[in-house]
Amino acid sequence: MTSPAPRRFQFTRDHTKKPFDIAGRTFFGKPLTAAEEDVLQEINLLGYTRNPGETLQAELELLREVLERRRAGTEALDPGWVAEHLGRANTEALIRYLRTGVKAHGPLDLPVFSEPIQIDDQVFTPRAMSFAEQLTVTGALDALNATEVIAEAQALAEKPGVTMQEVQQGAQSMLDVTTRTNRLNADLLAELLNARAEQKGDPLTGDQLRETLPAPAITQLNTYLREGTLPEDDVAEDAEGESPNA
Repeated sequence: MTSPAPRRFQFTRDHTKKPFDIAGRTFFGKPLTAAEEDVLQEINLLGYTRNPGETLQAELELLREVLERRRAGTEALDPGWVAEHLGRANTEALIRYLRTGVKAHGPLDLPVFSEPIQIDDQVFTPRAMSFAEQLTVTGALDALNATEVIAEAQALAEKPGVTMQEVQQGAQSMLDVTTRTNRLNADLLAELLNARAEQKGDPLTGDQLRETLPAPAITQLNTYLREGTLPEDDVAEDAEGESPNA
């Protein structure tokens, strides 16, 4: 009796899953290699030692290389194209597909999230934030050097022999940079929302958002546009239902 041939696992550089599309361009579904996984892990660790802008730039370069190795067409991928058409929302889906072969139906484009955004009478399409938009936000916030200012003020407060005047100056510096950060966050969110307005009218401003929304809602809206995470129900109710005279 002839024994069955032994089974074997065979992988080649051409081993692929089904192709996928992003913004009208087609890519082969070759699984992530061990080398690519190693670079992903290195980029994750960068978040502990580098500022968010540098980490994001490193991630974008890896994603461009991953897609470039898998592109079906002859036109090379421009870094600007990758930043415009990838964001946190569809990058996670892309990496999951290249690891597991599990993909939602349709292209891996930046999604439009399910819950529309309405502020007063204006409605905004909840289109996921691209990495290009995220880089603009991150760069503007990095320019404030808020982390360094706060760290210096905290170090000053712990310095032996520090005077009360120095402590007060440090506290004022922290307050100033926190206020500027909060204002800038609102201004940047207004720009993101204006680019998603369903009807063109008077553009929102950061001051309008600060006068209309509670501070946590501004943070949550930024998170929603980046990741699709919905604002907490109690914050939404506060924004809609509370009266200053209640």
